[in-house]
Amino acid sequence: MIIDVSDVRGSSMTTMAYTASFAIVIILIVLIVVNRFLKPYVNIFYSIKDVMMSAYTGDYSKRVHGGALSDSKEVADMLNSLLEKLQNIFDEIDKKVCVFIQNKNQVQNSDPLININNTIDQLSEIYKFKQTIEHDENFEDIYERLAYVFINKFSIRDFSFIEADILSGVKKVVYSTNSCHCSVEEGSYRADRINMNVDSTNFDLTCKAYNEPDLEYLCDKESLKSIAEKIRVTFSKQIISAGAESFSKTLSVGAAMFPEDSDSIWKCIKFADMSLYHAKENGRNQVVIFDPSLLINSSVSDQF
Repeated sequence: MIIDVSDVRGSSMTTMAYTASFAIVIILIVLIVVNRFLKPYVNIFYSIKDVMMSAYTGDYSKRVHGGALSDSKEVADMLNSLLEKLQNIFDEIDKKVCVFIQNKNQVQNSDPLININNTIDQLSEIYKFKQTIEHDENFEDIYERLAYVFINKFSIRDFSFIEADILSGVKKVVYSTNSCHCSVEEGSYRADRINMNVDSTNFDLTCKAYNEPDLEYLCDKESLKSIAEKIRVTFSKQIISAGAESFSKTLSVGAAMFPEDSDSIWKCIKFADMSLYHAKENGRNQVVIFDPSLLINSSVSDQF
């Protein structure tokens, strides 16, 4: 007996196709629904992660993006409000605490928390040092402690402590690691004269009374001209390359000394400028140190 099942087979295939299509539709609907409700939470998670990574490196300016859902926006607003407070508080604390220690050479970190911690550590060290020296019996003990700080905290090996009596004008070296390089006992020195701190790292040879072999000093016009001549000659020997060509240049130098030439710094600058023009007008490639003869037929003295 022969049974024809072609109709059954066709019906089964149709049913399977309908079932598969229905399953695919259901899966797509589920994916759309899940994506719609879960994606905002996934996005806010990654946004929070990025913000926390920035905060970890000291940048509290980043903010969380909450998305479109009310719940995620509420969470984002709360976190952003907290971050705003933290940023403002840290910035204010950093500014106020750093006032106590004004160290221009201190490297500032991008994270205000680290700066605050470093400043508090320094304040703690200063307070402990203050407490210690308050109970020292004499100045010699204090100088020894100061020397310890210079050597071990700041790695300064060559220094001297000088006492200056502002009433009598008497000055004396009370502590020195390698003998005093300045003739402070014989005359005035820069820090005493200007009543300010002198940082010799701002400009070479700042201290004119500093005595050290094999160095030149800007103590008089002869030494000034000698150094200027060395600069001029050294510059003229430099070879400048421009593409396939090379050449050298010369320069002229004009200089004046303060307060020897004038007690007005602006007038000294003008005198140096006059000396420079004089050097250019008389052949260039030379050094001219200011001389009062350059003021003949000049009204510069009336301008300052």
